[in-house]
Amino acid sequence: MGMSPRLLRPRQTSKYAALRQSLVAYWPLNETATSGDVTAEDWTKRGNNLTSNNSVLSTTGKVGNAREFVRSNSEWLSVTSADLNVGEGAWTLAFWFFVPTGATNSRFNIIGKDVSGSRHFLIAFNFDFVGANTTNSIAFQFYNSSGGSALQSIASVTRNAWHFCSMTHAASSASIVCNLDRASSVTLTRTGAQTWASPNSAFNVGRREFSGFNDYADCSVDEIAVWSRQLSSTELDTLYSSGAGIDLRK
Repeated sequence: MGMSPRLLRPRQTSKYAALRQSLVAYWPLNETATSGDVTAEDWTKRGNNLTSNNSVLSTTGKVGNAREFVRSNSEWLSVTSADLNVGEGAWTLAFWFFVPTGATNSRFNIIGKDVSGSRHFLIAFNFDFVGANTTNSIAFQFYNSSGGSALQSIASVTRNAWHFCSMTHAASSASIVCNLDRASSVTLTRTGAQTWASPNSAFNVGRREFSGFNDYADCSVDEIAVWSRQLSSTELDTLYSSGAGIDLRK
């Protein structure tokens, strides 16, 4: 007796199943948000949905839709979750961002866990020379429990183009490796005395929560993902996909 064609069909496998190992939050940002506050859903179904504040609307993204942050409207996405309390453990943060030519201000914040009394980390874009930063640079900052910080930046970030950004941390490491477009890297290094600040602050996209210094974003953001492990260089290359990006759900 011949076997049914259905039984002979090869088993379908997920293309990025291995890459999704230890993925604790993933926001493809593909919702259709044309008005009002539309929640950005966490695809992992762990409940880490991002709440929209002041109407963060959809735009064309790197992969599907993205969310566009308009500085003058003070827009941001936010969630508070233990899944996102990065610190001494191994973790990775990755996302894409796009800064239009018309964006203005000396500095704005893209992603941060940075609130008075619980400062943790911050990723910002700079237009002018600010501290250790240079014009058109992406800046990475780590805050320790005593209020000090480590700051590094990557210069020559072009406008009107999508860029891939990542931060990786090995368990109990003194270093956070920050990378742009799989081509430029800087390392935030802390001494043994610089312990992590309390991580129990909101994960904000489009601003930081620090009182009086929100510095709302003027850019688009797409494909934000957080892992509770350090991704390898090869895995980060897969995410970048030679500048094309990928849909982790596949």
